[in-house]
Amino acid sequence: MKKRQLITDFINSIIAQDRIYGENDCNLIACKIIDIMKGTSLYDSLHGKYDSIADGLKKSTELSGYRNILEPIKKYCVLVEDGSLKDNDLLLTEHKLGKRKYYSVTPYFNGYGLVADDIWMPKQIDEINFTSVYRFKEDE
Repeated sequence: MKKRQLITDFINSIIAQDRIYGENDCNLIACKIIDIMKGTSLYDSLHGKYDSIADGLKKSTELSGYRNILEPIKKYCVLVEDGSLKDNDLLLTEHKLGKRKYYSVTPYFNGYGLVADDIWMPKQIDEINFTSVYRFKEDE
């Protein structure tokens, strides 16, 4: 229950904030959730160290050990193929920047996803386009 409260508090702290790359973009939000769920330090390895998608992709391997956010998500989560959604699921959408793939991540909670055009807001899940869902593995 403590992890759920930490994630809820974190998400609430972002709502209505401007999205700023390297400060509170969707990949950093996913990193923070992974940190809370799995005890990693991904967020601290990247926070404040890039200022655009391209810059983040360029620096991500050196800073975090991962080429993109999908790599740690696959390490700590499983792909959900039955269409179900549970709190703390991570909804992904694949994009391209030149030849490089990158992913936007939407945390799911209580029928909503946290999304930003410019400002972070909860949006009903049926209004969000995503291509895959990942769920945290049970602690072993």
